Amino acid sequence: MFAALAVLMILLSRHGSSDEGRRELLVHCAAGLQLPLTEIARSYEREHHTRVILNFAGSGVLESQLKTTGGDLFIPADDSYIENAVSQGLVSETAALAELRAVIVVPKGNPKRIKSLSDIALENVRLCVAEPSAAVGKFTRDVLLKAGLWKGIEPYVIVTQPTVNGVVTAVATGSVDVGIAWDAVALQSPEVEIVRIPLFDANPRQVRVGVLNRAASHEARDFVDYLTAEEAGRRIFTRHHYTSPPRTDNKDGN
Repeated sequence: MFAALAVLMILLSRHGSSDEGRRELLVHCAAGLQLPLTEIARSYEREHHTRVILNFAGSGVLESQLKTTGGDLFIPADDSYIENAVSQGLVSETAALAELRAVIVVPKGNPKRIKSLSDIALENVRLCVAEPSAAVGKFTRDVLLKAGLWKGIEPYVIVTQPTVNGVVTAVATGSVDVGIAWDAVALQSPEVEIVRIPLFDANPRQVRVGVLNRAASHEARDFVDYLTAEEAGRRIFTRHHYTSPPRTDNKDGN
């Protein structure tokens, strides 16, 4: 419900803009990309006569909104959502932006001495994961189920969060002992530290931007160029701890 209200407010904002003649882009972004994308959008606005409206939510929530809300670009935290959008005829071309890996998130100093997934299954360890509507929540369940580990870890989940940001905040504030989140998002918080897990490291997820078929094509593609430029978007992503995608992975189009 809250996501639907947020989208309604964004759409009303678009139609109610008083800055006549200024171009607009509506970008649907995964919540875990909020810091770099906000900075990139504001920088782009200063350099171009274009207003960039950012709609942040879980990747699954955004995917469900695409058919009804329209917009120009779709940036989920896992490229499986882009693949779905392409197969549904919603996205025409894509470009790689970054890579993410899931990690265990613990408070600074790691008071519970968590070093592996098996350490989570200890008495009095309170675990937070994201809901399946968030890319990292879906990833967590899918990978742990495939590895036969989810059944042993699930009983320790005391709370779920709608976004990866919420997971990191829950750990940072002491509401839980452990969380599972994307590495870049956790590294943005000084109150937590990360524990890398071989199983997660072996399954990186790629962040891709998709140009929606109903987009204002010239403006949308111009912003994609800015997102992928080494001295613009890529530099900002790197500063916020996102790993650059392989250099061989360039833009794809239909």
